[in-house]
Amino acid sequence: MKLIKRKSAGFTLIELIVAFTIISILSVISFAAYVSFSRNQAVGNEANQLVSVLNLAKSKVQSQVKPSSCTTSLDPLVNRTLTEYRVVIEQANNQYKLVAVCGGSLINIPIEGSSSIYHKIPSPITVDANYTISFNVLSGVVSPTPTTITLNGGWVPSIVKTVTINSDGTIQ
Repeated sequence: MKLIKRKSAGFTLIELIVAFTIISILSVISFAAYVSFSRNQAVGNEANQLVSVLNLAKSKVQSQVKPSSCTTSLDPLVNRTLTEYRVVIEQANNQYKLVAVCGGSLINIPIEGSSSIYHKIPSPITVDANYTISFNVLSGVVSPTPTTITLNGGWVPSIVKTVTINSDGTIQ
């Protein structure tokens, strides 16, 4: 009697388990890397947005752009001279805004690309303290300087980005 050998064209159960295990491990590692990357990007985007608003205030001071509500007053004795722009950062509310100072009055300026006065920093990103960064129209002086603003991601491990305003007015 002649024995007929069968050739198997498939995979064994062990080979399939090993292949799925390797694919699972690679998927978990890539997902963790993606989550870390997206969190880092979120904090980085908020830091870039803050730098953009600070640079906007600086450019408005340098060009001496007055808001329309700064140029008109019903009372002729009211001084409506533009003296400075400020970026006010509120830690408790986790937000910031752009303000023009005209004759001692504070005028809220909507942040460009939005109708909102405040820019709300999304949770779980937080700012480390309250800040008021002033850009003087006449002297061009930025105060207080140097200032370092820290944005913290509320994840573990924490992701930290800093925005620095140097004494020469550069913002990085």
